Amino acid sequence: MQKWEYLRLTVAYRSEGEVYYVISNETEVIHKNDDASPKDLQNYIGAMGYQGWELVSLYQDVRHNEIYYFKRPIE
Repeated sequence: MQKWEYLRLTVAYRSEGEVYYVISNETEVIHKNDDASPKDLQNYIGAMGYQGWELVSLYQDVRHNEIYYFKRPIE
């Protein structure tokens, strides 16, 4: 039977389209002082795809953060 590992990615925005921070499983990977752009977020998520992560769910929480859930097979 296939086993999976899961990852939660939380994305907060400073203003319309400006990434404030990104947290991956409780570790801040894009920091509040980085002045990250949407392209930085896109590149980070793209790199996750190369690591075998597959997006399974996306929603917005009450603070308007985007919450992404990913999974990948455990080998």
